[in-house]
Amino acid sequence: MPRKRPELLVASASFDISATVVEKVFTKVAAAEGGPLKTTDTAPTADGDPTGQGIFFRLVAVSIDSYAPVAVVGGAGAVLAPRIRAAPTVAASWW
Repeated sequence: MPRKRPELLVASASFDISATVVEKVFTKVAAAEGGPLKTTDTAPTADGDPTGQGIFFRLVAVSIDSYAPVAVVGGAGAVLAPRIRAAPTVAASWW
């Protein structure tokens, strides 16, 4: 009975760099065992996002935008009376 060709399943959309590292490691293992490794990408990256990190950087940008009003209110409001600080705090929460 012929030996089955080893197959590695990766999901590069999860994290392309990890998929590449795993593929390189197991390709060497398969070569040491005397056969080629078949790699199947079960979840490839999107066409416009070749590294699969686009959503991560979008979330970072959203986080920075949401912390900007807090930094302004915290920095400028430190010298103001508490009731005066309430107005920019309420305004920033609706922004």
